[in-house]
Amino acid sequence: MRKTKLGNKGFSLVELIIVIAIMAVLIGILAPMFIRYVETSRIQTDVTTIDQIAKALQTAVMDPAIGTVTDQTVAWDAATGTITGGDQAVRGALAATLGGTATAAASGTVTSAAARSAAASGATVNIAVSASTGSINITGNKGSGSRWSDFETGVEDIDSDGTVSFT
Repeated sequence: MRKTKLGNKGFSLVELIIVIAIMAVLIGILAPMFIRYVETSRIQTDVTTIDQIAKALQTAVMDPAIGTVTDQTVAWDAATGTITGGDQAVRGALAATLGGTATAAASGTVTSAAARSAAASGATVNIAVSASTGSINITGNKGSGSRWSDFETGVEDIDSDGTVSFT
C-alpha cells in the first residue's frame, strides 16, 4: 500500500512569486540586447542595399555593352527606396540588377528596398561612380536615427578607395 502525504499539494505562493521575479529580471536584462541586435541587423540590411546599388552602378558604368562612358550619379531615398538620376541605360541596368522593371527605368526612377533601420530614416544617399577609375563616392544627408554613426560606418566599408561624406 502506498502512503500519501496530506500536506504536500504543490508549490507555495512564495515559491511561485520568486520564480516569476527571476523570470522578470532575466527578461529585463535580455530584451534591450535583443532590440539592439534587431536594429543592428536592420542597419546592415540598409548598408547592403546601398552596396548593391553602388556595385550595380559601378558595373553599369564600366560595361561597354551598355555604352555609357560618363560619370553617373544616382540618389537613393531611404524613406521610399526610390532611386533617381543616371541616364536611361544605367537605370535599366539598375532595374535589371535590383529586380525593377524597364518601364520604371524609362520613367526616371527605379525602386529598391526602402530603409529598414531607424538609423537611416530620413536619409538620402547619393552614389557617384567615376567612368575613368570606377571609384565609388557616396554623399548625402544624414538620417535622423539615433544610431546614425553605425549606419555611416557600414557605408564607409563599401569601398575603401572611394569617399563617404554625409552632411
